[in-house]
Amino acid sequence: MDVKQIFGGHYKRLVAEGIVKSAVWALVVCLSVNSIFAALYWMLGVGAVWLGAAVGIPLGAILGVLLYIFKYKPTEKAVAARIDRYGLEERMITMLELRGDTSTLAELQREDARGSLGRLPAESIGIRPARLPIAVASVLLALAITLCILGIAAAQGKIPYGRDLLAQGADCSFEVVYTVEGGGFIKGAARQSVGFGEDATTVRAVADNGWRFVGWDDGEDCPERCESAVVANMEIKARFEKISSDPADGEDGDAADDLPYGEVIEEGGGGSSDQLGGDNVKDDGEGSGGGKWQDRNQFIDGATYYRDYLEFYYQYATGIFEAETDIPEEIIEFFETYFSGI
Repeated sequence: MDVKQIFGGHYKRLVAEGIVKSAVWALVVCLSVNSIFAALYWMLGVGAVWLGAAVGIPLGAILGVLLYIFKYKPTEKAVAARIDRYGLEERMITMLELRGDTSTLAELQREDARGSLGRLPAESIGIRPARLPIAVASVLLALAITLCILGIAAAQGKIPYGRDLLAQGADCSFEVVYTVEGGGFIKGAARQSVGFGEDATTVRAVADNGWRFVGWDDGEDCPERCESAVVANMEIKARFEKISSDPADGEDGDAADDLPYGEVIEEGGGGSSDQLGGDNVKDDGEGSGGGKWQDRNQFIDGATYYRDYLEFYYQYATGIFEAETDIPEEIIEFFETYFSGI
């Protein structure tokens, strides 16, 4: 019994399916070999860009033929079983099993099987190439093309060879730069060269006199910071704002303005202007001297009342406490108590 004569067009469809499967696997082998040679060419500069195809195509063709002969070439049982899946209820398999039987029952079974096969169009047998080799071949094709382009570009001097990139990567470093906006400075290395994936050294933003730190331009608000796992160049800015210190602004105000010029501020919890001594009192031209205009209350130039700048220096000290995280708590508490008692 000739399987080609029995199954006709159905058999041809399954032969085509076997050829397609073998060809796809052959393509996988060809692309794999080509990718290996292309990678060697780009990474090391050895061989040639066409060498992978010269080796891969014959090797893939040989493997494709062997796969078809030993795996994907349809046998008569495989064809019969495949056809029976389309509603023939094992008529084809039974016909093959009874092909040596000359009995009337066997003849009737063969006639029924041929009739059922004749009513099944050959186009009903779909060609189903394996999905796995198609997916693998697609990935390898993209990889091979990419590697070939890289190899050609490296040979033309447009990009470095892979070995050169690896050598550069071993010595690769990035620059981390800290800048300031306003009155302040960076305590620590403001410009650092950091190796790939390494950590930068710690820096701290410190405000100048009359300024206070308000945060970094990337949203961080802690004055002290350290960049970790650096993989790119970085520029980070510390921002400072000026502290209002002019009593004329009306914002900070003059805490002593509520006191009449004639009032005397007693020291030591008691006493009077007589105890402070008449020589220590200046006349403001509006009445008797005392309190704000005592010589001992004027600092620096002998004409500036210390309470006019109390708020300014209080904010200045607070800014230092925020920036200098290593100041002992007892020192901070001492100064807060001092300013609160003035």
